[in-house]
Amino acid sequence: MLRHPVHECDRIFVERLRAFVISGLSDPGFNVPRLALNVCMSSRQLQRRCRELTGQGPLEFIRSIRLEEAEAMVRRGAFRTVAEVAAAVGMSPTYLARLYSAWQGHPPSEDLRA
Repeated sequence: MLRHPVHECDRIFVERLRAFVISGLSDPGFNVPRLALNVCMSSRQLQRRCRELTGQGPLEFIRSIRLEEAEAMVRRGAFRTVAEVAAAVGMSPTYLARLYSAWQGHPPSEDLRA
């Protein structure tokens, strides 16, 4: 997730960003301005810093963490339906299914059945 080489303070910053996203995971209203507020930066500063360190803007960063967490939940069988997984990661079921399919090449329902 980090570009190389990075300093220790950059790694800690990205870990902190990730922790804030995970703490707001189930909240569909968790967005870039709220993440920026949590790290005491303007949205624009966060945009620059996030892109510099991860190669992703903060919106993509939040989305990728939501997808990673959804995949982990699906794979460990934590939920039975796509709607339950979507609620747990703060997305609508159709949006999660569309992003998951584009990312994994198949819908999350296939992994839920496995």
